[in-house]
Amino acid sequence: MRHQLVLLAAFGLLASCSGGHAFMKARAAKDTSGKEDQITQLKEKAATHWSNRHDVEELKPAIAAWEQVTSLSDDTEALTHLARANYFLSDAYMRFQGEGEGMLETYQKGLKAAEQALFFSSPAFRAKMKETDGNVGESIAVIGKESLPAAYWYATNLGKWARKKGFAVVLGQKSTIEAIMTRVESLDDPKNGFFHGAVPRYWGSFYSIAPAFAGGDMDKSAEYFKKSLEIAPFNMTTVVLRADLLHTKMDDKESYEKSLKQVLDFNVESLKEVSEAVYADLAPELAREKVKAKALLEESEERF
Repeated sequence: MRHQLVLLAAFGLLASCSGGHAFMKARAAKDTSGKEDQITQLKEKAATHWSNRHDVEELKPAIAAWEQVTSLSDDTEALTHLARANYFLSDAYMRFQGEGEGMLETYQKGLKAAEQALFFSSPAFRAKMKETDGNVGESIAVIGKESLPAAYWYATNLGKWARKKGFAVVLGQKSTIEAIMTRVESLDDPKNGFFHGAVPRYWGSFYSIAPAFAGGDMDKSAEYFKKSLEIAPFNMTTVVLRADLLHTKMDDKESYEKSLKQVLDFNVESLKEVSEAVYADLAPELAREKVKAKALLEESEERF
């Protein structure tokens, strides 16, 4: 009975995670004629700031520039960048600044950008959303591979938003997250893996967060985290998540501390040995993962 009450409470909170679907109202595509040079310049500005996102004061103008692009056009690439950038701002910076409500609002911005990227990149998704009255979970199965990044960043912002809101909301969003990540997994390259092992990393988190009565499974979680690290052994994000979620839930202090010390000892510059592309795509994120690892290690006595 208690579980039923929790789920009912969760469903009552679901509407608050969306900014609505005003962008879905019938309208012509934004006319970009005469604005091409401005849009190109804004994209270049955003890319320059984004490359220096290890500094939050560079990340913010990158977001602002992409917001300007999306005010001028239905640019799905810019929208997807916004979804990722807002997630990074909230998860990597705002969490250390005590900005609880700000974090929620920023994840919601990421959600909105990702949903619009899905809507404008996939005619099939656009049609399905109208059929389902804007239900992403019921519409997601029709997207193609070109929409995979937007779908992943939607699920990532949604998952972190739900955890921040509380246990009831996590349960309420479970089916939507499952639907999205199931479709993302079906589109992903199982060997090379989108965003450095992102899909199994997400499932590793998913199965460690969910309670047993709602499908949580520590063995599945461990296996997915292992698979993610097989794809991208250099991605310390996976190691931090495994410690924070799986090792904590298993009451495994030794593995928790060992994993976090591994992250602290990791040389971010070594990513260049993998490739310059990987370094550019992940180095700022891993620098912030080291900050997370330090904070989590300091919480060890409290957790265990």
